[in-house]
Amino acid sequence: SFSDASLRSGVFILKLARAVAPECVETSEILAGDSREQCELNARYAISCVFKMGCTVFAIWEDIVLVRSKMLMTIFAAVMSEDL
Repeated sequence: SFSDASLRSGVFILKLARAVAPECVETSEILAGDSREQCELNARYAISCVFKMGCTVFAIWEDIVLVRSKMLMTIFAAVMSEDL
């Protein structure tokens, strides 16, 4: 579900982006997401990587940290559309 609290860490989004475009995500930059600061850094990095992939998204890093399900869905859709 797009409202799952575990998405807050940004790790899943980064792993999905890495699966679609490995050249856009540096694995060493992905943090565990144990603290709010790590979640924020992962979210910022995820948005950056999604833009680097060439996706058009209107979501911001706060949408990931606050688990705004509709905005998360747009991020997932944009990343998956790059895989077509």
